Amino acid sequence: METWSPFYYQHHHFELEDLLKQHHAIVDVGVVGVPDISQGELRFAYLCLQNGVIFDESLKVELNQFISEKFAKDCVPNHYYIVKELPKTRSGKLARQQLKTWAVENVQQA
Repeated sequence: METWSPFYYQHHHFELEDLLKQHHAIVDVGVVGVPDISQGELRFAYLCLQNGVIFDESLKVELNQFISEKFAKDCVPNHYYIVKELPKTRSGKLARQQLKTWAVENVQQA
């Protein structure tokens, strides 16, 4: 099970996913981490938004504040990506390895 530990806090990615699913703009979400030399880990959140919702700077700020109310500010994702559908396994679970692959590709492109 993947976790990250900003300072002395330790959270599982699924805890952040469960929190984000409570936000009115989000239908589904997947969060993964990629190791980073300077920050320890970069967190990537892949979001499926409600119909008609547009991801912009104000929604990003709203999501960051929403997360910061429950978790440490260090738990806020470093990157948000909007997807139409999250990859799933045959059993319907989130395909984290695919999300991790996408995150690594995004880091390499930067």
